[in-house]
Amino acid sequence: MQDSSSQAVIFACNPQALAEEEWRVHQAVAKQLFGGALHAVTELPDGYAFSFPVTQLQALAGFIDRERRCCPFLTFSLTIPAGGAEVLLNLTGAESAKAVIAAEFGLTTSVR
Repeated sequence: MQDSSSQAVIFACNPQALAEEEWRVHQAVAKQLFGGALHAVTELPDGYAFSFPVTQLQALAGFIDRERRCCPFLTFSLTIPAGGAEVLLNLTGAESAKAVIAAEFGLTTSVR
């Protein structure tokens, strides 16, 4: 029997993974997080690191929960460094996932 961690992940977004109202909430939270609350973006070899104020922790947790259902090919890593003033969200994945992340959040190769 194959465990779920060794199964291949399909590289495809599935917006139908969320109910219509949940999708609206997800879009609004993403706009709030990435359009206003975002402190900094750092390009990584396999994705991007986003820095937010720690006050956005709950919003980020909800965002991750919804985003992982529509984009199961992404890897999410949430870190709160010592001192707790900011929250770091790493969105990573296979080589082609980086382009999807960049397109989703309007990033270019020369990131802030």
